Amino acid sequence: DYSEFDCCFFFSSRRRHTRFLPVSWARRCVQETDPYVHKKHHEVIYPVSISSDYCHWLEFLSANLMPVVLFPKLSYYLFGTKMHIFSIYLFFIIRITETVETHSGYDFPFSPFKLIPYGLSPEYHNYHHTHNLGNYGSFTTIWDTLFRTNTPYYRHLMRKEQKKQQQNPKLNSEVITQDLSLIHI
Repeated sequence: DYSEFDCCFFFSSRRRHTRFLPVSWARRCVQETDPYVHKKHHEVIYPVSISSDYCHWLEFLSANLMPVVLFPKLSYYLFGTKMHIFSIYLFFIIRITETVETHSGYDFPFSPFKLIPYGLSPEYHNYHHTHNLGNYGSFTTIWDTLFRTNTPYYRHLMRKEQKKQQQNPKLNSEVITQDLSLIHI
C-alpha cells in the first residue's frame, strides 16, 4: 500500500532533516554523517528530473534503494500480505516516475499523480529544496499536514499572494468590481 510507504518515507526524510532519533548513539552517528550525506542531495537548489537521484552513495543505498526493495518484504512481515511480482514492478515504476516528476520543476496538468488525494506538486517539493525546510512527504501531504511540517510552506504562499496583491492593487479592484457586478445581476 502506497500510504504505508508514504508514512515510512515521511519519517525517514524528516529524520534526515531534523536529527530526530530516540537512541543517543544513533543520533550521534547521524549528526556526524548527515552534513556529508544528505546535504549532497540539497546541493541542487532548483531541482531537475535527473537530480532526483543525485545524492551520496550512502543515502542512495539507505534512502532510495533499500526502502523500495525492502518495502514488499516489510509489507509481508508487518501486515501479512504478499505482493505479487507485477505489483512490485508497478510500485517501482510509479515510485521512480513520481520522484522524477516531482524533481522536474514542471507542474504537468495531465499528470496521473494529480489524481492522488492530497497529492503533492513539484512546487511543493521545490520549496523543500529552496528553503531546506518541511515538506517531507513523497506521495501525499497528509503526514506533513498531521505533523505541521508544511506550515512554513503555506505561510510562504500567503506572503507571496499578499505581495502580489500589494504590487498590483488595480488588478485586485478590477477583480472585486467584476465579482460585485456578478452579484448584482
